[in-house]
Amino acid sequence: MSLAPKVFLSHHSSQHVVAKHLKDVLAKHGIEAWLASEDVPPGQPFDVAVTEAIEQTDAIVLLFCAEADKSRHVKREISMAESHSKLILPVRLEKIAPQGLAYWLQDYQWVEWFERRDEALERLVGAIRKVAGVVELPEGNATSSTLVTTPTSALEAPRPTVSYSSDKSTRPDYETDWERHPVVVGIMTIVVLLIAAWLQGWI
Repeated sequence: MSLAPKVFLSHHSSQHVVAKHLKDVLAKHGIEAWLASEDVPPGQPFDVAVTEAIEQTDAIVLLFCAEADKSRHVKREISMAESHSKLILPVRLEKIAPQGLAYWLQDYQWVEWFERRDEALERLVGAIRKVAGVVELPEGNATSSTLVTTPTSALEAPRPTVSYSSDKSTRPDYETDWERHPVVVGIMTIVVLLIAAWLQGWI
């Protein structure tokens, strides 16, 4: 199952070219956009496909224009989105105020597509990712889609070598154990001398 954010593109047929372009652009940002003219499965009733798509989507992107404002199909899609508590992201393609859709759109922040499209796209992508729960990390950080592994070279790297100086404080503990027990050293010395004397017949 895909974990990519999903949106439903609500639009009038007169804006099909814009809708198709936006679908392709969103795909490049890792966002799946459902477009009726392309995504209704063969043999499935149109109304059933639209209903299921709205239910399964994270948000509704409305491509608003004069024709969309008068469209009964668009109004039904927006009404259905409201009934399923879906966020509506109205993208204004024409500089007009809503009338037929004013009731549904009065509380939403608009994305002004006709003025600054790059900025509008950036805002739209950010809003979709936010509602879908996608966390954006600064560049260079690992994301949920990035597998972080330990480099093989790190596993095969040789152990560091340690050089010792004449300073006893820099030597490892096992080199200074004998020096910490002079009594043991003395006994061992006497034993060695006694064995040597016995071997030479002195004892």
